[in-house]
Amino acid sequence: MFGTGDITEVSSLLADINTMTIATSGAAAGLAAAPVYFVSDEDLHLYFFSSLKSEHGRNIVNTPAVAVAIYPQCIGWRDIQGVQLKGNAYPVKDAARWNFVWELYQEKFPFVKRFKYLTKLEQLFEFIPSWVRLVDNRKSFGSKNEWTL
Repeated sequence: MFGTGDITEVSSLLADINTMTIATSGAAAGLAAAPVYFVSDEDLHLYFFSSLKSEHGRNIVNTPAVAVAIYPQCIGWRDIQGVQLKGNAYPVKDAARWNFVWELYQEKFPFVKRFKYLTKLEQLFEFIPSWVRLVDNRKSFGSKNEWTL
């Protein structure tokens, strides 16, 4: 499991970065990668809105196993840091959970308050990680810690 410093580093990156790349696979559509806005909770679950008509949305419904990469933009290799995750994503069906996540979204992205009507056109997904890798070349080249959850 995570050490105290490790979870703080991961949580800090998740709080500071707005977009993640989610990679999915599906029998008909094949592989797909898409950048999406996201929020996270204290359990490192990630939440994002996507259309069920999108390639990655269809893939998740059919094959929930996904991979995620979250990293800030940088120019030098010594500045590379980020989080890689593997796990499963599912549509959020529970109304209380949806409302909890909507509050998280409004805290991280205040502009979404005026777009709540658009959420009716999108599906809220929850990504539950089973594996996490924290990469930080600022410490040393190839510095990484990995955990199975």
